[in-house]
Amino acid sequence: MDQMIDGYTIDEQETLEDTFISQVYHKLYKLYNILQSKQQRIEAERDKLQSFISDISHQIKTPLTNLNLVQETLVQQDISDSKKITYLNIQKKQLQKLNFLIHTLLKSSQLENGIIHLHREYLPINNTILSSIEEILLSADKKNIKITYNNSKDYLIPHDSRWLSEAIFNILDNSIKYTPTNGEISISIFKTEDQLGICISDTGIGISKYNLNNIFNRFWRENRIVTDGNGLGLYLCKEIISLHDGYIIVESEKNCGTTTKIFLPFYYNK
Repeated sequence: MDQMIDGYTIDEQETLEDTFISQVYHKLYKLYNILQSKQQRIEAERDKLQSFISDISHQIKTPLTNLNLVQETLVQQDISDSKKITYLNIQKKQLQKLNFLIHTLLKSSQLENGIIHLHREYLPINNTILSSIEEILLSADKKNIKITYNNSKDYLIPHDSRWLSEAIFNILDNSIKYTPTNGEISISIFKTEDQLGICISDTGIGISKYNLNNIFNRFWRENRIVTDGNGLGLYLCKEIISLHDGYIIVESEKNCGTTTKIFLPFYYNK
């Protein structure tokens, strides 16, 4: 008991003898393991919270710094009206970025910690995919990117339409960011024995093979110069797909485009 209180590692008895002392030792050992397990979970949650706070601090630093610089410039009396409009537009863009970042961080944190629970129903997958495409059309039009989706087939699968649509949107959004003007994005669905596959392919700049394992890490981006982004979209996507008991496979090569495949089960085991 003194060793347990002092935090020493306790060895389990190889055999349980038919004595009172042996039985007490065995019970204490089980209690000790339960307490140690709870302590580890507490420490893991604390580390997760610290990491989340650190992530927020790191990501909001840049837009806040830019907002401060813009504000300092705007209060100058000798600035022209045209420059004021320019700086106000910059300020608006930074506020939008900050708002998007905070909302995305909160979504990922809520999913991670089980605060948000999916409400899965057997719904047509086409409606969910089309909902994601609708949200991305404006961005695609700006870069003249052609999006094709053959929705001649449809399947009922158990999913939370709102959250799965968010996951698909994040993949499409990523494809548009890293696909040059006049590029193409194609979406298709296919059926395996017990899974539905959603395939999203683009003609973008691709990802180097040695970085494929990093793309779902929070805040990771391979190329921070090519486009703006915060590295949260694919991370959030993976969390949503995992909660649907599915998984994602990404195939890509530098300058050869990217293909992302989402696999979801046809049956929901509650």
